[in-house]
Amino acid sequence: MAGRDLDILDKFKPEEVDEMERKVMDEMSIFDFEIFNHRMQMIALEGKEVFLRLGATIAVLAADLNVAIYTRDGDMAVCAPGVWLHAVTGQIPAKYTLKHWMNDPTVGVRDGDIFYNTEPLYGATHTPDQIVFLPIFVDEELVAWAGAVAHQESGATDPLGMPPDAKNRYYEGMKIPPIKIGENFNLKADMTTMIENMVRDPRGVILDTKAKVAGCMRIRQRIRELAEEKDIAYVRGGLRKMIEEAAFAARRKIALYNDGVYQDIQFLDRVGLRNSLVRIVATLTKAGDQLTLDVTGSSPEALEASTNCFCQMPYGALAGYVLSYAFHDLPPSVGLIEAVDLIVPDGCLFNAGPDTPVSGGLAPAFILQIAIHNAFSKMIFDSTEMDVSCAAWGLLAGVHGVGGINQMGVQFANALPEINAPGSGGRSTGDGEDVAGAFFANCSDTEDVEAIELWNPLLYLYRRYLVDGHGFGKYRGGNGIDACYVVHNVPFMVEAVFSLASKIPCPGQGLFGGYAGNVLPGVRIRNSNIYEMLEGGGKSIPRNTRELLLNRTIEGKYSVSISSRTSSTLRSGDVFVYMAGGGAGYGDALEREPEKVLEDLRRGFITERTAREVYKVAIDLESMTVDEEETETQRGQEREKRLDESMSYEEFSAWWNQQKPREDLLRHYGPWPDAWPPDLDMGLPEGDEDDI
Repeated sequence: MAGRDLDILDKFKPEEVDEMERKVMDEMSIFDFEIFNHRMQMIALEGKEVFLRLGATIAVLAADLNVAIYTRDGDMAVCAPGVWLHAVTGQIPAKYTLKHWMNDPTVGVRDGDIFYNTEPLYGATHTPDQIVFLPIFVDEELVAWAGAVAHQESGATDPLGMPPDAKNRYYEGMKIPPIKIGENFNLKADMTTMIENMVRDPRGVILDTKAKVAGCMRIRQRIRELAEEKDIAYVRGGLRKMIEEAAFAARRKIALYNDGVYQDIQFLDRVGLRNSLVRIVATLTKAGDQLTLDVTGSSPEALEASTNCFCQMPYGALAGYVLSYAFHDLPPSVGLIEAVDLIVPDGCLFNAGPDTPVSGGLAPAFILQIAIHNAFSKMIFDSTEMDVSCAAWGLLAGVHGVGGINQMGVQFANALPEINAPGSGGRSTGDGEDVAGAFFANCSDTEDVEAIELWNPLLYLYRRYLVDGHGFGKYRGGNGIDACYVVHNVPFMVEAVFSLASKIPCPGQGLFGGYAGNVLPGVRIRNSNIYEMLEGGGKSIPRNTRELLLNRTIEGKYSVSISSRTSSTLRSGDVFVYMAGGGAGYGDALEREPEKVLEDLRRGFITERTAREVYKVAIDLESMTVDEEETETQRGQEREKRLDESMSYEEFSAWWNQQKPREDLLRHYGPWPDAWPPDLDMGLPEGDEDDI
């Protein structure tokens, strides 16, 4: 294809420092630099706040976004998340524009230009993550770039923009490479009309696009004020110094860890709408102050489903972890990953071919971030950074997309905000946080029930903490959320779900003996009698999904399946459930303080069965007190049982190596058991349907 540049995704590392920038960096005092550094962070944060306050869709209002300042060469110098995943991937559209349009007489890059990108080949994590970016000129010299990105409806074959059954890139909506959509600080009507024409929610997409422009314009204003107060060289050199100082600080931290090889293997439980096992490997090799992340051993690309991504996603997953955990105390910039080399084989699901569908690439990227998280936690456990070692965050049952005509008669398409409600993992010093936010968007929000009902034709039956919905351990994972909706005030609505963790817990295993988080099925009730129940006072309406499924007081046609489902119609009164997972546990559950187990039971976080069978805590349910003597007896017996049932490592390996999933579940795995390199002659099983 003319203009397709498959090399641009190699441009994640910082560009070379020029002579003028080096001179400023060398002459800038530590005091001046700290002032500059803080000022840049505040400018980025101000741009984010402008974007947030002017945004129109749920994704923006829930802070599923990122705003960043880039050097004149397109390197990310500072960002204000939102979503860490976008922090480094947002560099690529600016670098593409510099490479292809800067000196093109038919396009050019001038003061007042506004650019736009939705193409994953050029930096969008997937098509719905739409990027606005603009150059910042001072006295006709390019000084920096400002960028803003958020998840919007993209005109794909489902309202979410992540069709799980996408067969190729052409199912996934508008894939717009970096183009100019505005000049002289004005959006061009022909370009915005083109975008409106390709999406289900033209109002929301364009309002959010304008909000992005406003956030970038505020950054431009502040950068120009600083350049006029100081000079252009000061701004350019300062931005470059932010990256270099971050790289130096990151290397200094890495040097504190023990040299070695640290690996974590996770699994994805479905490809598209199919139950299918996918292997995801993160191998960290640490030597001195240098790290290498190798994803070799991960499964091959899936040619007939969207569970793939391009190589910016491993960088995004890496940045998502290090910026929010390992290097959480350092100002975010691309310098924090400068010390990490990446090995991603061509043809694996993290480096798919250019025509492969990738709208579902968030799924393997999320699980890769979990694997990176666990490998890092093992690496830093025996270091001065031990307090950062923790189990992984919970994931989500699915990204729910809803669309149609809302109760005000307005066309809409939204992603529901419970995506931002998982719990964080148990820590080396205490429990995880409940409903902590999305692990890829630590500053995100779930929004108020009333606001969601106002914007969408939905009515909540409940929104509570999950029951037994987190990983157990000495320190439990944070609890996730359990929500139930009724389609309300409209004849019908379209729903689509892109999900994971219906069969295999993601975040996989806990750390150091902790339990995994929970699995999260998809639940629907069609043709329900919920309105009759509400009119009768609603006394028997369930309070959580456990009650909903066990008691079935709501009449109707129940469906319990994997969470993922392609676009389908729900009618007024139909009910569906949305859950976000709990974090993994940390440490042996038998070491948890009995009083903490009792408190979890009182709060409804766990059932009496979990207290009794997992934690081995004896509780008098009438007085709600712990029998400490009986608890010690039961825990002692459990430890003896473990010893009796234990086997040597050699015995375990011999047994384990005989285990193998059914062949129909290995369709996308690659050769068993190592997954990579793929066996090109392995063939694919017949049939396209799974029993659920």
